[in-house]
Amino acid sequence: MKDWLDKKFIVKLLELGDPPEKIARGIAVGIFVSITPTAGVQTIIAIVLATIMKGNRLAAALFTWVSNYATAIPILWANYTLGAILTGKPLLSWHGIKELVHLKSIGLVAGFCELVGNIWHIFIPMLIGGIIFGIALAVLAYFISLPLLRKHYERKKAKRLEKEKDLATKEGSIVSRDSLSAKPEPPLQDRR
Repeated sequence: MKDWLDKKFIVKLLELGDPPEKIARGIAVGIFVSITPTAGVQTIIAIVLATIMKGNRLAAALFTWVSNYATAIPILWANYTLGAILTGKPLLSWHGIKELVHLKSIGLVAGFCELVGNIWHIFIPMLIGGIIFGIALAVLAYFISLPLLRKHYERKKAKRLEKEKDLATKEGSIVSRDSLSAKPEPPLQDRR
């Protein structure tokens, strides 16, 4: 199943029909957004950024899935660690983060406000780390995907030209055989 999904995903990506540069920009945008701590709105952000950067919106949306249930915790932890180091904030342990999420308030509104206040302390470092990692990985993704996409499109163009050449050769041989064996039709006035 995974092989089928991977092949279909790659084929769909390669068949988008946009120039390689536009698809590569979309991929880079999707990778960037997937690394930032914006779960729940990543696809929307990726589509908006891809539109602004003139990238392929579908590629951007697809590549936000780099961050998924299996990869979210390591990505967010790496973002938080880098952000905490850069901002000079003390690096909390996993237990410390669990304490921030554990609510002491009673009530929905009070609990939500406490959660937002507690999470804010780790969100800013996580956002800063995510932006830095996101930019680095987006640049890397762009420069890796662009030559691969160009190569694919060149191969595809060469195959299309070869097919057109073969078709023209076949049509040319049919036309030349038909023109040799066909009887010339008499002029219109002699057809009565």
